[in-house]
Amino acid sequence: MQAKIDAGDPPGFVVDWPELAPDLMEFWQAWHRMAGDRAGGMDARGTPFATVDRYAERYGVDDFEVFHRLMLAMDDAYISHINKRRDNA
Repeated sequence: MQAKIDAGDPPGFVVDWPELAPDLMEFWQAWHRMAGDRAGGMDARGTPFATVDRYAERYGVDDFEVFHRLMLAMDDAYISHINKRRDNA
């Protein structure tokens, strides 16, 4: 997939990715790793607290409160995006 992105032909879901500061990439990747625990589709919901807690414990997150707030913010943006797509369909 990286080759397609580098060639200027990214998959559709990549086009809407935000520009991230390098020090935020690990949080973006963590949020994606937890995607399987989020409800999607017409009933989009955020990442369950227990999932965030388990992830933080497993990977030794230093500041859980900051990590959790970042995950909530990304969940809010994701849910907003899903709702806009649904409303425009």
